[in-house]
Amino acid sequence: MSISTTDFLIKKDDLQQVKFVEGELDPAALQSGEVLVKVDKFAFTTNNITYCLMGDSRLRYWHFFPALEDGWGKIPVWGFADIIHSNHEGIAEGERLFGYFPLATHLVIQADRVTPYNFVDS
Repeated sequence: MSISTTDFLIKKDDLQQVKFVEGELDPAALQSGEVLVKVDKFAFTTNNITYCLMGDSRLRYWHFFPALEDGWGKIPVWGFADIIHSNHEGIAEGERLFGYFPLATHLVIQADRVTPYNFVDS
């Protein structure tokens, strides 16, 4: 069963150009160790615009969540997400996360360094 997704993209060289990109994700296609999260709530502040302006600088904000289209980027945001599918034995579906996500409805994470309290996306 596929899940409908939406990504909000912004033109890297003209922050006034934005678009929504619809897609599909099949949870059954996740690889071992991957989890699928649904972004629920996030903060969008002037700091996120700083991420856009500094996106290709030494801090490389555009590289955290690459867009599939050249010249476009996904804005990083801090927020909450729920794990809706897990292919990692140490991570349960239904867990709630606080973290760094793309401005999108969903994200596939390759879970690494999993502890009872947290993990990172490798």
